[in-house]
Amino acid sequence: MLKLYHYSNKDILGYLKPDFFGDNFYTGNSQRISNVKRLFFYTSTDRRESIFNSSKYLYTASINESKLYDLTTDKLNLAGTIKGDIYTYFKNKGYAGLIGSIGITVICLFDKIKIEEKIIL
Repeated sequence: MLKLYHYSNKDILGYLKPDFFGDNFYTGNSQRISNVKRLFFYTSTDRRESIFNSSKYLYTASINESKLYDLTTDKLNLAGTIKGDIYTYFKNKGYAGLIGSIGITVICLFDKIKIEEKIIL
């Protein structure tokens, strides 16, 4: 299982859901790329983007890594061949999300995930 870390200012119970995608500056920019609602996670708490330094909560969750397509290795050589919306493509192929990198490993999920722990920062 891959441990996931999600920073937020929202006090959430039960499940993290992509319902708030597009509500803030960060995801608002991402929404211009694709209308597929998604959640973003880190795989470590060692580093994060500065936009999340003032977050009030840190949520943890876990997912089986086999449910994610890893764009950093792209073992099936798909990334360069996809025409159109990459998020829609992988969601329609049955993937729960994607593994990517912005200098930090980032996971995006397309659907809700159960919260394992909520830490007040």
